[in-house]
Amino acid sequence: MIDETLWSYETSVWSQSLRRVSGGAVLRRTIKGITDAERLARNGVNSRLRTKGWDAPTRPIFSDGSSEPSIYSLSSIHQSARLLWPSPVAAWSETTGSDVSHALAAFLAELHSAKTELPVVPSPHVKRLRSHLYAEEGFVHRSLPGPAVGMLTEWVEALPDTGVLCHGGWSLSSIFASEDLSQLQVVSGEEITLSARELDLGWIVGELTELEFSASSSGQSGALYAALASLFLGAYHQITGYKIDPAFLARVVALRTTLHLFDFAETFGEEAVGQSNIAFATWLTERASML
Repeated sequence: MIDETLWSYETSVWSQSLRRVSGGAVLRRTIKGITDAERLARNGVNSRLRTKGWDAPTRPIFSDGSSEPSIYSLSSIHQSARLLWPSPVAAWSETTGSDVSHALAAFLAELHSAKTELPVVPSPHVKRLRSHLYAEEGFVHRSLPGPAVGMLTEWVEALPDTGVLCHGGWSLSSIFASEDLSQLQVVSGEEITLSARELDLGWIVGELTELEFSASSSGQSGALYAALASLFLGAYHQITGYKIDPAFLARVVALRTTLHLFDFAETFGEEAVGQSNIAFATWLTERASML
């Protein structure tokens, strides 16, 4: 019988661990800062989504909400972020990148069109970012130019807490895949929220943009990450017909990167962030302001 801890970590935001078991893996996750009322509201929606017949080839995996930490039974041990960085696995190619992007876009489109009631429960990440920026002091306030902080504060305040049903934390770390990328599973539920579609779209594009920057900074090619972002957005538009707002998308990308700076500084210390990452967040903010 297989029972092996593959990784375990704790940050200012998450406590997570992944165990390999017979037939797959078990993920345990606790996201910090969620109230009991928010968890209860999400559990009601998740119970309905769990029984929904999903058409997309990408399968959502929901925790039943009955325990803390949340527990997810997965068929794969591979977090897609680890299949892409720091060295993409051999399975990544133009063809598989297109297939994976389309499969993920199909799932997100289906989630965004799901009809279910959810009270106003902000994404825990948006809530955390608002708390940081509204504080008017702290690491990012000291590090980013004043006009950039002002714009970020305006943008996070303008993010809607109503709209379509969103994943709320749509990232490579929530997507598990077989090593050949033919099977995809999305860990869902703890961050689910109502907002604009660009919240989810910008969150994962922001992650891919950050990987592109990190690759280029270390002397590698970032072309794969840029291509995946473009393929994903193109597939989403093709499936839904939705016209993505490029300015809104760019603002979410900048907000997500800024939040990553806050979280990294809280977990590892301000000195670990690095001036290049601060400059990158500043550039993303200034770029978004010009759209």
